[in-house]
Amino acid sequence: MIDDIKDVLGQTNRPDHNAQSQPIPERGQQDAGGQESADLSGLDLIGARLRQINLLGSSLSKDNVTDAYQALVGCDETTADGPHQRGLNLARLDLSEPGVADLSDADLRGVDLCSVNLRGARLCRARFDCADLSDADLSDADLCEAILCEAEMSQAKLVRANLTAADLRGVCLYRANLRAAILNQADLHGADLFQADAKGANLFQADLRGIYMAQANLAGACLRQAEVVWADLTAADLSGVTAGEATLHAANLTGASLRKADLRKAFLGQADLRGACLEQADLREAYLLRADLDNAIVKEADFTGAHIDPQMRMVLKQRGAVGL
Repeated sequence: MIDDIKDVLGQTNRPDHNAQSQPIPERGQQDAGGQESADLSGLDLIGARLRQINLLGSSLSKDNVTDAYQALVGCDETTADGPHQRGLNLARLDLSEPGVADLSDADLRGVDLCSVNLRGARLCRARFDCADLSDADLSDADLCEAILCEAEMSQAKLVRANLTAADLRGVCLYRANLRAAILNQADLHGADLFQADAKGANLFQADLRGIYMAQANLAGACLRQAEVVWADLTAADLSGVTAGEATLHAANLTGASLRKADLRKAFLGQADLRGACLEQADLREAYLLRADLDNAIVKEADFTGAHIDPQMRMVLKQRGAVGL
């Protein structure tokens, strides 16, 4: 395997440090200087240790092949060549069990990791800004405090992944599988989770401001004390969710299912709940002033001590709500 790594990395030429930065070449193509990007597709690095290796957006030059080789077999030295590196392609790389890959603190900004297998890998504090992780398997991976800003993660598998305090601002998680993932205190401000499956996920104190989660599955998820301001949860499944003390100010919950949801002391001021299902939901002491509940299903929903517009109380009572 070591010879394979050296052969692949040895294909790159020394970059011109005085040349203007060039766009990242397509896989298998050459850049303007005739330098071909290193292609590690299909390379087996099971159990490799890549702690603190810096692969910032690119291939490795001959100047740092030795350092890269050492990093791949366990050296902690940083091997980046600054902004002159180009387009490292690690698509379909398999770093899953039986070896446990350790890429903690690795810098993989802008790297192509499409369909990579990092199941169970240690990725604490790793940087994946603008990286392509679409279709990647990160199930059971430890991404605690990882940075994934603006990363492409469409249809990625993050089942039971640990994303505690991770930076996921602007990330695209379209149709991603986040079942039972841990996202405590994670920052998902402005993220795209359209049709994502986050059933049973833990989003305690997560920042979900401006998030797009239309048609997403959040059944049984924990959103306690989460910031869900101006979020779009149109037609989302929030049945059985625990969202006590969560802030859902001006959130769009049109047509969403909140059946048996725990919304005690939640802030839903100016929230759009038109056509939403709140059957048997617990809204005790919730704040609902100026919320739009037109055509909402509230049968057996408990509004004891809730802050509701006076004209809405009688309407909700007539629809079968209790505690009014």
